[in-house]
Amino acid sequence: MIASAYYESAFRQGPLNRHAVQVSSPPELKGKQLLVLWGGEDISPSIYKQEVVHAHATPHPSRRDQIEINLVKAAIQEGIPILGICRGAQMLCALGGGSLYQHVEHHGSHHTIHYKDREVIGNSCHHQMMIPTEEMQVLGYTKCLSPNKWMDQPDPITALDDEPEIVYMPKMKAIGVQGHPEWMAYDSQFVQLVRTLTGELLHVEI
Repeated sequence: MIASAYYESAFRQGPLNRHAVQVSSPPELKGKQLLVLWGGEDISPSIYKQEVVHAHATPHPSRRDQIEINLVKAAIQEGIPILGICRGAQMLCALGGGSLYQHVEHHGSHHTIHYKDREVIGNSCHHQMMIPTEEMQVLGYTKCLSPNKWMDQPDPITALDDEPEIVYMPKMKAIGVQGHPEWMAYDSQFVQLVRTLTGELLHVEI
């Protein structure tokens, strides 16, 4: 059984969520195989030690932020692996010691994701981006789509590096996926890649 965390966003349906139950408190994680954090509004920059400048969020964690922070901490304590989608990936990155760009450009459509020697078409619907720690492993990336990236300063940072799309966080037993596999066809390469990585790294079939 998969635990699917959400608060204000709609509960996701479809093949990737067919065995999921909604949870909002740590006791509900008991006996679950996987915690899934779905997409939604920006997380509070206070979680990754920045002021609100370009994020569409509050200076302090929202109710949903706090619910998901508590669930992630409980899942780590109980050894339950975690899959984060879009906002969920950003939350995991921040809680794992990483940071975020508060705004990036050109991540609102389909694009090529590089994974090892493969290229798959993924999707995006985000304006924030993970900045993983050195201990996290970038498994999938896209060539630079946003040369200008904004943090908590008015002026952008120019960075032409590859941009993370799928990040493995071994200390948390977690994978963060910046795109939305639940929006794509079940037999698409992107969905199948996410399913494969969840099986191989988190030992859970979805």
